Amino acid sequence: MNGDQPAVVPLYMRCLWTWLLLVALVMMSTSGCRRPLKAKEAALTPEAAAEFAANRANQEVSQRLGQAPFSADKGEAMLQRDSSGKQHWQWVARVGNGTSDLSATVSFEPDGSQPSVSILTLVSEERQALPVHPDPPIFAPVQRF
Repeated sequence: MNGDQPAVVPLYMRCLWTWLLLVALVMMSTSGCRRPLKAKEAALTPEAAAEFAANRANQEVSQRLGQAPFSADKGEAMLQRDSSGKQHWQWVARVGNGTSDLSATVSFEPDGSQPSVSILTLVSEERQALPVHPDPPIFAPVQRF
């Protein structure tokens, strides 16, 4: 080849390089993108999630105690992200129940699937103070044998 003439690149090589460059650009531009929430997943509002959680907690308590003490306004539903970056709803509430309290924690997927319900009974016992002796002995009597 002479130094005066430009190198001729075959047409198929130019097309191949163009396609490879285009594919590389598309892959780099989409690699950092998170999967957007589907419309079905984003359908629950915080109010709807709290209502759903209260109903699930009441189902669990009614099986055990025959009661339904929880309501949506007793707790707040929060959309949280776990360590892997996956989102889930969590609702925590506490209500009085006679001499004890009931604590409910309900977690579920953004679309309401896979609910997990934990109900705890919290009991506080009233502690009575020990009686105080009016005149406590300073020294115990010594017995001799």
